[in-house]
Amino acid sequence: MEYALVSGNNIKSHSPLIHHLITSLNYQTLILNKSEFDTFMSTKSFKGLNITIPYKKDVINYLDEIDELAKSLGVVNTVVNQNGKLIGYNTDYYGFSFMLDYFKVDVKDKKVIILGSGATSNTVELVLKNKKAKTILKVSRRKTGPNIISYNEIYNHQDVDVIVNTTPVKDVSIIDFNKIKPSFVIDVNYNPLYSRILVEAKMNKIKVVNGLMMLVAQAFLADELFLSKKLDPSIILKVYKKVKSQLLSIALIGLSYSGKTTLAKEFANKYGFNYIDTDEEIEKLTSLKIRDIFKNHGEDYFREIESKIVKDVSLLNHSIISLGGGVILNKENIINLASNCVIVHLTRDVKQIKLNDDRPLIKDKDDLVSLNKKRYLLYEQYSDVTIINNGTIEDATNKIKEVFNEYLSY
Repeated sequence: MEYALVSGNNIKSHSPLIHHLITSLNYQTLILNKSEFDTFMSTKSFKGLNITIPYKKDVINYLDEIDELAKSLGVVNTVVNQNGKLIGYNTDYYGFSFMLDYFKVDVKDKKVIILGSGATSNTVELVLKNKKAKTILKVSRRKTGPNIISYNEIYNHQDVDVIVNTTPVKDVSIIDFNKIKPSFVIDVNYNPLYSRILVEAKMNKIKVVNGLMMLVAQAFLADELFLSKKLDPSIILKVYKKVKSQLLSIALIGLSYSGKTTLAKEFANKYGFNYIDTDEEIEKLTSLKIRDIFKNHGEDYFREIESKIVKDVSLLNHSIISLGGGVILNKENIINLASNCVIVHLTRDVKQIKLNDDRPLIKDKDDLVSLNKKRYLLYEQYSDVTIINNGTIEDATNKIKEVFNEYLSY
């Protein structure tokens, strides 16, 4: 084994793909308990390592040398085996700094709140200090001290410009963005692409940044250290887009008859995406047609099953998902979808629509018009972009691909 990510937790890591795309390294993920970690580090049977939770501090005990940055932070996430001498570095500093620069997050003379007080928060804090942030506060549930506040005290700082989440919390609400409006919310997590804190911030028209760019940028620097040579930094954005293209999915929302299923099938076939239709998944799960579920069990029962399906499919990568027209009636569905998807509202001129009898809530075009009046604002509110599907299938699929490509840079 030459290169690896070492963790004490069973994680889904994108690091092997990233390092392969940067330099074609033979790179893998190792999950080691404390005893295994001790043996592994002592044998030194590797060329280079990235270290993650819970060993970023423990690994220091096995090193022969630590660079000044890592020493000042007390945190090592990269180890190079230089002819039997283990040297420790911190590449997360470079990754976070690069990410701020790329997304134009200017912290100079600004107030920044960091959620969490662990190892990553220390790295983030040093970057912010070196970029001349005016005030830096940390939020902790347990620790106390200068510049450390509680979660309830966040709302006393209405002048905060940037909030950075360094905690591992990804799927529960941490902050009420109806009560506080920073310019940016950043989360160093990247799986799913957008944690709940980012989704809720985005719903409140706040700019958001996830940790994927940080991950790629720190991997770039780690590879330079592994190989003892300078690499072309332009590859960072190329790899970021490539990796994000494998992770990001597309969710099609809109009224029945807007063409969601047809376009999803065509798009999946044309561009090699996974095809998912939530109504089809519901029918598979229940062995019932949608109209029979409504007839025999009622709409509430259908919506309950629909939400379970949406939660599952929202975790899928590189997929295009056709969703039922009423999916927007439950905000939790949208929060789940937004964690991994660009959400596209498909709309079509009612005059172009030909009805059939398989939609339980639509008997004629008057029903369709009535539903549109009730739901249109929700479709617009919850979507990232609207595409009018009045032309050919090819026109619409091309527009969807353009939107997808555009979102790869964000």
